[in-house]
Amino acid sequence: MSKIFILTFLLFHSYGLSAHSLIDPSQAHTDLTTCTYLFEDPSGQLSFEDIQNRRDQFIEAPETGLNYGHSQSVFWFHWFLEQPNLEVAHRILQFGFPFLDHLELYHVSPDGQVEVWKTGDQLDFSTRPIKAPDFQFPIDLDQGKHELFLKVWSKGTLQISASLWTPSGLLEHQGLHRLLWGVYYGIMLVLFFYNLFVGNALKDRVYYLYALYGLFMLLTLSILFGDASWWFFAHQPWLNNFMLSFSASLTFLFVLLFVKAFLRIGPELVWQDRLFNGLIVISGLFCLLVISQLSDKVMILSVYLMLVLPIALFVVSISRLIQGDRQVRFFCAAWAVMLLATFYSGLSFLGMFKSEFLAEHALQVGSGIEMLLLSFALADRINFLRREREKSRQLLAKAVQREHKLLSDQANELEQEVQIRTEKLALANMRLSDLVRDRVEFTSIVAHDLRSPLSGIAGMAELLIMEESEPEKRQYAEGIFKSTVNMMQLIKNLLEVSNIELEQASELQNCDLGHYLSRLLPEHMRRAESKGIKLQLWGLKEGNNIWGTAMGIEAVLDNLISNAIKYTPPNSLVKILIEETPDKYVFSVKDQGGGLNEEDQKKMFGRFQKLSARPTGGESSSGLGLYIVKNMCARMGAEIVCQSQLEVGTTFFVYFQKFIEGAKPTVQPATQRLETTR
Repeated sequence: MSKIFILTFLLFHSYGLSAHSLIDPSQAHTDLTTCTYLFEDPSGQLSFEDIQNRRDQFIEAPETGLNYGHSQSVFWFHWFLEQPNLEVAHRILQFGFPFLDHLELYHVSPDGQVEVWKTGDQLDFSTRPIKAPDFQFPIDLDQGKHELFLKVWSKGTLQISASLWTPSGLLEHQGLHRLLWGVYYGIMLVLFFYNLFVGNALKDRVYYLYALYGLFMLLTLSILFGDASWWFFAHQPWLNNFMLSFSASLTFLFVLLFVKAFLRIGPELVWQDRLFNGLIVISGLFCLLVISQLSDKVMILSVYLMLVLPIALFVVSISRLIQGDRQVRFFCAAWAVMLLATFYSGLSFLGMFKSEFLAEHALQVGSGIEMLLLSFALADRINFLRREREKSRQLLAKAVQREHKLLSDQANELEQEVQIRTEKLALANMRLSDLVRDRVEFTSIVAHDLRSPLSGIAGMAELLIMEESEPEKRQYAEGIFKSTVNMMQLIKNLLEVSNIELEQASELQNCDLGHYLSRLLPEHMRRAESKGIKLQLWGLKEGNNIWGTAMGIEAVLDNLISNAIKYTPPNSLVKILIEETPDKYVFSVKDQGGGLNEEDQKKMFGRFQKLSARPTGGESSSGLGLYIVKNMCARMGAEIVCQSQLEVGTTFFVYFQKFIEGAKPTVQPATQRLETTR
């Protein structure tokens, strides 16, 4: 199908007549779908250099969307971007479909430099430059014409939704998106717990089956749209695919069991009973196939079952409604909605529809409405049972009147049984009302009591520190305050790391190295004094002018001095020295710690690396400090060197470029920066 599609467009579209997408600084969002060109590589053997030489073989993609169903080919996508302004435009390139096995993005800047990212849902989350459920890449566009090449290959369906955002525009867009998903998750979880309570109160397994169906539906959609992958399987991509297929199979299994129990389908309904038993067996086999590590095949088969299942359930519901079973009214409406949603989403998943927006939200909206309608059906089930009881009682009364003399004893026993059932049903209704009231009160209390808890704890602890005179109580208050502040600081640090990674090309400027060192020294001196460590400073003076950025210089100095104090034993010495050469200023920090072995020195600049050396004062370590130092040095054109000897100590040297009026700094190319910080 995809080959016929491409061949058709090749006849009608000329790649050479394409126009560049002009970047408007005032525009928060740019849809790149309308200016996309593609090339299909069935062999999958072409390299980026080969693709650059085949620009004239790309064809214009359709404006209806980049959706190509299941394909074994490698697809290359190409975009032209033109940035007319002198000021660098910071943008984020977003690909909205989260289930793509492998992506390689190449950014060719006007000067010919190439920036490369490699990621995908088959790779660890750490390969993603921006941590998000979908794929996002920071793109810095200086003045001129840029080219973007995207290489994609995937075992599943291949869908691409390409958008270019300003950071603030994407943040606002994702805020609304996350709000909608939050409402959806909230509704599904409330329905799950609510039906567990009702099922426990009524001792009716129908409610349990419905609750399990809703839970696995929620899990399947959260994996499908990337949220669960982000939260739970970020570092186990194989588990992500396994859980998607497994939860989808369990969703089918529990919905079939729920419908069969709800409609009371038994052997007396021959064709319906056989249909449901067959589908239940198929769903069970899907679970076994997933456990047998055939999740890719199960996922494709699940798409077809997702198309067949709503049709079968809708047909059964309609047949029961025609037969006069009024309790299936909401049931029919629920499966009619789900039929439309799954039919559209399934065909889109197979590449037959091209609208990414509808494909993304069809299951979310359809399943939400379906679950609400099924809740109405379950609520109506109680009324139906009450009417059935009343009808039975009336029929029984007539039978008793007709056969009073012969069956008086039996009639009395039946009447007592009816009375007992009436009392049980009344009790169940009372318990149900109590549960509803308790749920409302619980929701209100939680919403009221969870407002800004961390800020409240910190504020009250600080007030106790100021007013408490007893040393022991004051110590407890200080501990509470310190733990709360540490928690808030940890969150802040993680956000700062994300912000640093977004800052790919900050403009270098004239900075005074001594000025930033003087600002940081007082705090580090207090920390050193608390451990009995002496700080020696040599060469500090005004006019140590270097190329750099405020954030970069402070991050480098702060982390290196902090590490030296952290790993130096008490009553030792830490030396800080600034030296000048004809074209550089050399900043060095020497400690008297235990030193670093060869293995530590090979991996010390990696992200979240835990080295063999341990802090001497019980301090904590996140494994991000040296990664940030290396990253910021590369962006400022500085070089960092480590000299270490076991049981003697470690010295870090940072060679900053001296600021020279009229000259330009030498900065490492972006592609080399990427390789050195992996």
